[in-house]
Amino acid sequence: MEHASDLQIPRKGDRYKHFKGNEYEVIGVTRSETPPDEFCPSIDAIAIHEETQEEVEVLCDENFGFIVVKDGKPLRKQFVIYSRASRSNDEKWWVRPLGNFMSS
Repeated sequence: MEHASDLQIPRKGDRYKHFKGNEYEVIGVTRSETPPDEFCPSIDAIAIHEETQEEVEVLCDENFGFIVVKDGKPLRKQFVIYSRASRSNDEKWWVRPLGNFMSS
């Protein structure tokens, strides 16, 4: 049996096929630490938390990377950010905790 820690962490562009048949593409993986004061996001998007179905904000700074924000506060856990592989510009982004993503 493989453990999540034994698996390779997803990277931007990796594709995964869901058991129901849809193919998804990884946009990025968040960092779990608090961003620095000079954090300056170049990406600001809304995503759906896959488990709670709540909207969260996804921010990305070219030097720091991705973070997920809820109610104005960064969530200090790692998330995989993904969307359908055949996404168009209006396709939804989704976030899922890294451990849950790795175990599915």
